[in-house]
Amino acid sequence: NAIKQNSTVISIYPNPTKDGKLFIQSDALINELTTIKLYNLTGSLIFEQSLNSAKSRIEINLSSANLSKGLYLINIQNNKSFITKKILFE
Repeated sequence: NAIKQNSTVISIYPNPTKDGKLFIQSDALINELTTIKLYNLTGSLIFEQSLNSAKSRIEINLSSANLSKGLYLINIQNNKSFITKKILFE
């Protein structure tokens, strides 16, 4: 699930996810304040986290969000990249 946007490759895995853990990997994440938002399909914000990582891979744990099975939109944004991708929770 690698997406190339604005010459930046961002990988989000596993997709689908069963335990609510997602990994986001990209060189664009290194030393950048990155905001991750998760929306349901009606556009309601379900989860938001901002972080500054020294690594190219970050882990997001959504298990405490009590998400229902289904499709969600994840938005990842910083000064180097902006991407929205579909994520399936099983």
